[in-house]
Amino acid sequence: MANMVGQFFGLETMTRLIKTSTTTVQLPSGVQTRVGGYGVTLDTALNLNTAVSGLGGIDIGSIAASSTYYVYLVISSGVPYLIASLSANAPTGFLAYKKIGRFETETTSIVMYGWDNTAPEVYLGTLVTTGSSTTNTTYDFKYWRTAEGFLHAEGKINWAGAPNAFTALSVNLPNLYDFDLGRLPATIDGSFENFGWARLRDATVQNYMAYVAYTSTNLFRILYLDASAIPLNTTSTAPFTIAVNDSVYVNYDIPITGWAP
Repeated sequence: MANMVGQFFGLETMTRLIKTSTTTVQLPSGVQTRVGGYGVTLDTALNLNTAVSGLGGIDIGSIAASSTYYVYLVISSGVPYLIASLSANAPTGFLAYKKIGRFETETTSIVMYGWDNTAPEVYLGTLVTTGSSTTNTTYDFKYWRTAEGFLHAEGKINWAGAPNAFTALSVNLPNLYDFDLGRLPATIDGSFENFGWARLRDATVQNYMAYVAYTSTNLFRILYLDASAIPLNTTSTAPFTIAVNDSVYVNYDIPITGWAP
């Protein structure tokens, strides 16, 4: 069936944006929402290609490196499209639009992890972030408070050289925030509780998938998956010896004490 623009009855349904390649983001089928005065039903997925300028791509010009793009569902000639814009308020050239998410680009302009279409949400800024890696280490994180009472983070840990020795790569929650243990399982297994995903980037070799695991009330750690999918602590020497230009991309949602809706 084709995607339809018209009217529908009932609750709106929205799905999360997903990254499908280094240049494409997709809104899966199953969406039923309103854009301006239009009712939109998606029976097939909508794709956004950052190499395209205009409908289904970037609203103005070409993709920029190290930038935050906001993704909008727009209507053009009665047809729904995705479009990305550097503006957090509105895409250029459209009267009917709805902001549904965002993504960030790396220094090479490829799409990195980090998108969310939970609304409403409050942008908290680039809060001070620290961790077990201190030498030659930069923590570049942005934070949001979601309507569900979660701290949403999108960030990068970058090394300008060899770090201090550490046996577990751990990161503190900012602003003295704490995990809301009342919204977690009664028994927390620090090896398997998954609050988000990470990507370890060895600048000279390859990438490794990893995830965010609970450590203590205001601390999490990055566990990487070995060849047998067993979670292991990321250390200063595993899964690779960290050196200049190595990095970790992190994306998580953690329930925070006092934020429960």
